[in-house]
Amino acid sequence: KIYNKQNMPKPLSLFNDQTFPPKKVSLCPFTGEGWNAFKDLFEEDMEEWDNYKWCKIDELGESINYDIFTVKANVDNIKQGDINDCYFLSAVGALCDYPDFFYRLFQVKEKTKEGAYGVYLYLNGKWKLVLVDDNFPYAAKYKIFKQLSFSSTVRNEIWISLLEKAWAKVNGCYVKIGCGGYTYEAFDVLTEAYTEKVNIREYILNKEEELWMKMDNGFQSHYILTAETPNNEELANFGLCPNHIYFVMNIYKIGDIKLVKLRTPWGSMEYTGDWSIYDSKWTPDIKSLCQFPKDEDNGTFYMPFNDFTKYFLN
Repeated sequence: KIYNKQNMPKPLSLFNDQTFPPKKVSLCPFTGEGWNAFKDLFEEDMEEWDNYKWCKIDELGESINYDIFTVKANVDNIKQGDINDCYFLSAVGALCDYPDFFYRLFQVKEKTKEGAYGVYLYLNGKWKLVLVDDNFPYAAKYKIFKQLSFSSTVRNEIWISLLEKAWAKVNGCYVKIGCGGYTYEAFDVLTEAYTEKVNIREYILNKEEELWMKMDNGFQSHYILTAETPNNEELANFGLCPNHIYFVMNIYKIGDIKLVKLRTPWGSMEYTGDWSIYDSKWTPDIKSLCQFPKDEDNGTFYMPFNDFTKYFLN
């Protein structure tokens, strides 16, 4: 079950994937003379790509031992890197709440001495095994020690990096998954499940209650929800990132108060309006009812439902 004629070395030894080599061409289209722009990628977008180099995962950090998992996979541990693939990371983060399904994406669950890993993705109507090695890009501009440039976790784990690399491989290179995308695309390859896109603008003006009930029914049915902001730079005034995908963690109704709990894959830049993390309205009882995070600086935040319908697009 090897995807696209991928071959393991025989006898099995330290693995370097020649179908997705640790070279410039796996970062961004490269001809040997320079980077190649394509639709949605402009020359100015490629100015920083010369800063990225490759190394084995064990060469990162300062004598840090990495593994695929050190604890249970959790959305709170995901950190987005230098590429715009929040749509993919939000989908992965949402799946962490479904461990029986999530861990089936990994052929092995522990670090291998050969540095070879298989990730299952649903491609063209079939589950296929995508083989990746443990070479990852790092930013050469950091002189003291090397650190992952793209997705990583707050722990010494590589599960999110392996998933992201497999997604980059089937798309051709990292830059092609970093030009933006749709969460339903990620769910398609991670779950093969049916997805539905809901336009929030269709539910404003006296239809907010219908949207609330739709979201509530979704959580009761164990659906996965994400939300996208429009490309509006003014959102930064409220601590929100324009054209960004957030994971909708839950909704709460306490008396007349309706709150939406969200998280960004960045693990930072949180909403600053009413019912934000440091708002004085929070009481110990309300915090308990809303599963207030113990770590107040992990990208999780709350907002009133009427602000949610105002600032989010779908």
